[in-house]
Order: sequence, then structure tokens, then C-alpha cells
Amino acid sequence: MEELRFKYNIPKKVAQSWVENDELLLLLDGLDEVALERREACVQALNEFSQECMMPMVVCGRSADYESLTKQLKLRGAVLLQPLTSQQVNQYLADVNLPAVRKLWRSDTTLQELAEAPLMLSIMTLAYQGVSTADQTSFTSVEARRRHLFDAYMQQMFKRRRVDQPYSPTQTIAWIGWLAQRMTHHAQTVFLIENLQPEWLPTRTQQDIFRLIFRLIVGLLVGLTFGLLVGLLGLIWGGGEAVIKHYLLRFMLYRNGNLPWRLVPFLDYAAERIFSAKWAAVTSSSTGC
Repeated sequence: MEELRFKYNIPKKVAQSWVENDELLLLLDGLDEVALERREACVQALNEFSQECMMPMVVCGRSADYESLTKQLKLRGAVLLQPLTSQQVNQYLADVNLPAVRKLWRSDTTLQELAEAPLMLSIMTLAYQGVSTADQTSFTSVEARRRHLFDAYMQQMFKRRRVDQPYSPTQTIAWIGWLAQRMTHHAQTVFLIENLQPEWLPTRTQQDIFRLIFRLIVGLLVGLTFGLLVGLLGLIWGGGEAVIKHYLLRFMLYRNGNLPWRLVPFLDYAAERIFSAKWAAVTSSSTGC
């Protein structure tokens, strides 16, 4: 219920009713993104949940990763999505009226391999809009073509709404790249501002400095307002402590150049240009940031 309340802004009473009456359809994507050492336990937990609750559930993941597990999901059925065929890709490129991209795809075997995935095909059509085949370099490896494809995609996205570009391309790429690395490291697929933790600081030394400064700030506040001790303790241990930690961490990440100070406008900017597909924040902890 906490997930429904904070992540999806569903009122507590409504969320409780949905859960108690099994009125939710769970769409669980990314089984292959669960840490390898936890994947078997995750499958076991899902099986136990499905046996105890009548709630319908869909679990998605890569077939190769799933087939390598010793435990299998006990669900009612399975659907295997096949790669796009050449005929499907050719028809799609014809339908969106991109003859140059279609011609490039026909002549480049690395692009043909990448285009088998719908996401890569979509990125391809965005990245190579308005680009002639004469401007394209041939690549002998799929990885080299993929890097070039994403570079071209980024350039196209920076051209969107050019009248309002509060952040330079260099800043944007650096911040989004750092955020992606930390999310991968902490096995997160949705970024929640309020879930920033001291462990996101790049080094152990900075993490220790964070804890030291936090203790000094709290100690200073207590010392300066000893006469109002009861009220202060209510502030600190009633939510003020979390606020101090949050903004101290944000300040240190900002000084490091890891993230901008005003995160919400930056994430809005990134989402508008399809640099980030989804982000979430609890407004009560990030108002005006």
C-alpha cells in the first residue's frame, strides 16, 4: 500500500480496498534485472504470493535469463515475444515514411540486427531523421553501431524545443549518465528523489564526511536552542532529521557535480526530451527543488 500511496499517489483508503479485495493487476517487468544472487528467491516469493492471493499477475523478463533459473514461475501461461522479422521492420519504416532510414537499414547488417528489437527500431527512426545515407559510416560491429546510434539519438533529442535549453548537452549527459550508473549499481529502475542515500556519494571518504557534518549540524542546532529542547527534538525526530539528511546529501552531490541542485526541473527537462522514461518524487520532500 505504501508503493501505491507514494509512487502512484493513490489515497490510502482506496489502496487498502484494492489490496484487500484483490482488485489489482500486477505488471512486474524486469525479472532479469533482479540481482542474480536474488533471482531464485524472487521467483520463490512470487510463487508463494500467487498461491496466497487471487490477484492476477504478469511477470516479464528475458527468456535466456529465465530459462537459466532452476525454479520456474507457477503462472497460468506464458507468452514469448519473438524478434521483429525483416518484413515487419521494412513495413514499419515504409509506414513512417523514412526512405533514407529504410535504405540505410537495407544496406547495413548491424542495423538489421539492432532493428529486431522494437525499442532499438524506435530509437533508430528518431536518431536518423533527416540524415542521408551518404552521411552514414559503415560499422563492422553491432556495439560500434549501437554507440553511434545513441549518440545520434542524443543529438536529435537536444534539438527538441531548442528555445528553452537551461542545461548544456555536456551537463545533461554527465548528470543523466551518473544517475543511470548509480541506479544500475543499486538495482533501481525508477528514480525516487526521496530515496537518495549517503551510499550514492562516490567515495567512502565522502560518505564519512556526510555523516560527520550531519552530526555536527544536529549537535549545533541542539546546542543553540537548548532552551527549546522539547520543541527541537520534536522537529528533528518528527521528520526534521530526514529533511536535514536529504538536503545535506543533495548539497554534497551538487558540489561534486554529480547532480544539479534543482532536480525536479532537470528531470522534467530530461523527460521532455525522452532522455529518461520515468521518474518519480514525493512532492512533500522535494517542493521547490
